[in-house]
Amino acid sequence: MFQGSSDLLTIMPLERRGGPGQDFMIETIRARNFRCYRDLKVEGLKSVNVVVGANGTGKTALLELLFLASGGSPELGLRLQNFRGMGTALEVNSEGVRWLWRDLFHDFDQSKAVEIDLVDPRHGTRSLRVALGEGEEVSLPINEFEGGSSVEVSLPIDFHWRDPILGPFSIRPRIDGGRIVFPPGKSVARAIFYASQFKHNPEEAAKRLSELSKRDDLDTLLEVIDTVFPEVSGASVENNAGSWQVFVKLRDRTERLPIALHSAGASKFVSILLGIASKQNSCVLIDEIENGFYYGRYGDVWKAFYEVATGFGAQLFVTTHSMECLKALLPVLESNGKDFSLLKTIALEDGSAGVAISSGEAMRAAIAEDFEVR
Repeated sequence: MFQGSSDLLTIMPLERRGGPGQDFMIETIRARNFRCYRDLKVEGLKSVNVVVGANGTGKTALLELLFLASGGSPELGLRLQNFRGMGTALEVNSEGVRWLWRDLFHDFDQSKAVEIDLVDPRHGTRSLRVALGEGEEVSLPINEFEGGSSVEVSLPIDFHWRDPILGPFSIRPRIDGGRIVFPPGKSVARAIFYASQFKHNPEEAAKRLSELSKRDDLDTLLEVIDTVFPEVSGASVENNAGSWQVFVKLRDRTERLPIALHSAGASKFVSILLGIASKQNSCVLIDEIENGFYYGRYGDVWKAFYEVATGFGAQLFVTTHSMECLKALLPVLESNGKDFSLLKTIALEDGSAGVAISSGEAMRAAIAEDFEVR
């Protein structure tokens, strides 16, 4: 099926998954008033989109707007704060519940709505609008007339999604008994986000491996894992002290062990592979792909992610700071440049950020000539 790790993998049978390429793919991004982006438009996106740029120019923010618009709950905005290292403690101040999502707005100006459009010409546009709600919501404690005096005031914020399949739906977070409550939304999850500081989620990985095994696609993933971590000869879902986890079999050991005990790199690699396979016709967002991998494995990692994304119909958005990591991509670009684009985030004179896009062929030529593309 493949000849050594120096060759591109051939994943078969692709027909089982609907053939190569994406059924749903974002080709254009439009965003206004989201974080560092005052007014953004990016056209010509491909199956694999490599994002580079200096610190603070919007690489992570680009992945975040994709993640937020592709979901279906305001909770995703709070999750992004956790990914950023901003913690998980939530406290509503005098500005009400809207304060919790203040960081989503450009220059923290909540007078202008956040607007994001993800355009797929074949299936339609998926949109998100985040704006302050009208009026205010007041909650009185049950014992208000029994000596209590506290009044909870919530200044509302509304999240409006429009999905080409599910149609429009809106969610307004509210406070109930001192806790934030999210009314039920519609079940959508068109993206998965791997933050730069990767944290292995054992139960999530186990669930995805189990689903892959049920679909009889596990052998395909094991062959891909073998090209990057040849010491791994098998993987399974096992119960470890009450927690379901991915266990791997190593060629020189008699007992299987949790993937997390093998290495951080193996945990990240397998988790992302499982995420790609689980997000058919969706986006996989990887922030700082080089983190956790030995530099000598960069090339095999790129090959594996590209082939699995192509085979399972997922679209990739990947950031990197590493020129060494970009150079390792050259063998894949040589034969598949048409499937790639290079997005460079830049600081604009008005203090906001923008994105310049180049083709995969131009990226290949620039990297091959040792031009600075980061």
